[in-house]
Amino acid sequence: MRRGLIVLGVLVFLWTLVLHAPAAVIYGWIAGPTTPVRWYGLEGTVSEGKAAGVQASGTIVAKQLQWSMDLWQLLLARAAFHVQSFGRDALMIDGKVAINPLRTVHLSDMRISGTLRPLLAATGKPYLPLDAQASLHIERLTMRGGVPTDARGVLQMQGLRWTLGRQPVPIGDFQASVAPADDSLVATITTIAGSLDASGSARLNSDQSYVIDLALRPGPGADPAIINLLQQTGSPDAQGAYRLRQTGQLTNANDLDPAPQQ
Repeated sequence: MRRGLIVLGVLVFLWTLVLHAPAAVIYGWIAGPTTPVRWYGLEGTVSEGKAAGVQASGTIVAKQLQWSMDLWQLLLARAAFHVQSFGRDALMIDGKVAINPLRTVHLSDMRISGTLRPLLAATGKPYLPLDAQASLHIERLTMRGGVPTDARGVLQMQGLRWTLGRQPVPIGDFQASVAPADDSLVATITTIAGSLDASGSARLNSDQSYVIDLALRPGPGADPAIINLLQQTGSPDAQGAYRLRQTGQLTNANDLDPAPQQ
């Protein structure tokens, strides 16, 4: 009994020490030269603090980020935080993040808004020549080893445009709704408005294989650049749709190993 109380006391002391440790010191211990996400201007402690900026793939994705820990969640053996960002020219973030000892990450009631470019950088795809005004509501998201295992949410993109050229080519407004389906996660893509009609889905299976299956059709008055892009994918089917289908294996959140298109 006495030994148990001593062990408990030591654990409480260590937890208290970590929670009140300067955030910059802890970050210096765990961050390495290959860390994909870099934090700048850290102030405060692990339990409550702020960062001047957060960078991913060489792009600033958040500014004036603040966090506070929900200490009661420690009873469930996980560190839970409410995070918010307020800086301009970056993503606006407001939601909850929790991490357990198995390094499983849970996001809940998370709202992210801003341009698409920082979102692409955060997912490791900053090179895609796309931009838009994006709004993401994550009802829930669980990731293990950087790979989603459960998710429900909605991504909306307004004014999506192709930026590989002298002048951006407007494409339209789109929505992707993500939800579990059997043993998979399925993102259903729909068109809200614009000169390109896109419909279909992206499916991530429990074995981390994925299938992207889209039907793309140029709308009335579509920019010639859009028609040219579609023609590069092949010939249209009997319904006049250009099919985009890709399969592959997801090994981590930033690494797609695509199989030959089918």
